[in-house]
Parts: sequence; structure tokens; C-alpha cells
Amino acid sequence: RHLLTAAHCVFSRLRESSVCESEAGDARLEDPVLCAKSISVFPGRSGGALPFGSYAIRDPRSIRASARWRVSRAANVDSDFALLTLERPLAIGSWGKPPYHIAALPDDQLKGAVVYTAGYPRQCRFDAPLANSSDATWALRAAAEDTQWSTFGSVTDIARDSFSHDLPFRPGQDGSPVWIQHGNDRKLAGILLGKNRALRLTAHMIKILRKWVAQDG
Repeated sequence: RHLLTAAHCVFSRLRESSVCESEAGDARLEDPVLCAKSISVFPGRSGGALPFGSYAIRDPRSIRASARWRVSRAANVDSDFALLTLERPLAIGSWGKPPYHIAALPDDQLKGAVVYTAGYPRQCRFDAPLANSSDATWALRAAAEDTQWSTFGSVTDIARDSFSHDLPFRPGQDGSPVWIQHGNDRKLAGILLGKNRALRLTAHMIKILRKWVAQDG
């Protein structure tokens, strides 16, 4: 029932129209703070179809963000994580296979490692009508947003709470998992925050997540 994502996906000071600008480094943080009150979760998409259905989060208490992130008014990037609690379990199961490997990876396993991510990138160049645009143009945009893309790259540098990477990135992929894979063994490394940056899964973060999960019973 628990989904880990980036806090800025649910608690942010950016205008919605600034998403593409932020990737170019042109957006400014603005008031008021925006916090999601309800969320619709789609475990997967296939064009316009929802093969695994949809899930609603109607209780704001089920949308948790790090206290450091909230106190910083969405400025502390090293605390950019959130946990969403669904009313019922996902039909597609949990992360990986037992024992799931939800644990902080040591520096020697993370530094220089090949990492993977998957998500649903947004096509910013189609966000506004174009001159001589056609239905085909908008169909292309919809197809891009409703298709899961996966890619891989490597960790280029590590810090205590984050790491940099060279994964190909497009807006809309942030909040996706970043993992290391050896055969069928998949280990969660962190959360994709944007171009060249990811939040590292640390022991401190896991402690907070366990506390939140325990509060849900």
C-alpha cells in the first residue's frame, strides 16, 4: 500500500507551468506552497488503457513528506522524499522479490555502479499549441505520456544524501525509482530527482519510512 516518490511531486513551490522551465534552470521558487490534497495512482498505462486499474488517495494524512522538506518550504533537496499510502494494496505486488532489498547501499556498491530507471516522461515541447499543429501532433504527445520508458546509466559521484548520474532524463520522470540490477537481483538505490541528480536511499530515510508505515498499522 506504500509508494515512495519525490516530495516535490506532492509538495512544491513551483508553478505547474514552470516544470519545463525548472529543467532549464530558469524557474524560481514561488509562494504559496502547493500541497496535494488527493492523488490518483495508476500503476501502469498502455496508451489510454489502465491494465492495473487506478487507486485514489483521498485523505491528506496519507500523503507524507519529510519534515525537513516542509520546514525548508520545498528547498532542502536532500530531504526530497514522500510516502503515499493507498487504501488497498496494489494488484501488482511489492518492490522486487523477497527480501526486497530495501536497505541503504554502502558507498562501494553505489560508486560507479550501473543504474536503471523507468517512468512516464512528459513532452514539454508539445505543452502549447504549435503553428500549423495537427491532431497527429497531439496524438504523439499523448502516446509519449502514456508509454513507460526505461533506461540505464551510471553513478558519477556520491554524497551522503544524494548521488549524481548520467541517466537520460526528461521532465515527468522525477519521483521514479533508481536501482541496481544483477541478474534477477534488484536493489533500490534511490529516487530520481531530475537531470543528473538522485536522492540516495539512506538509513535515516528508511527509519522515517518505517515510522510512517507503522503509523498505518
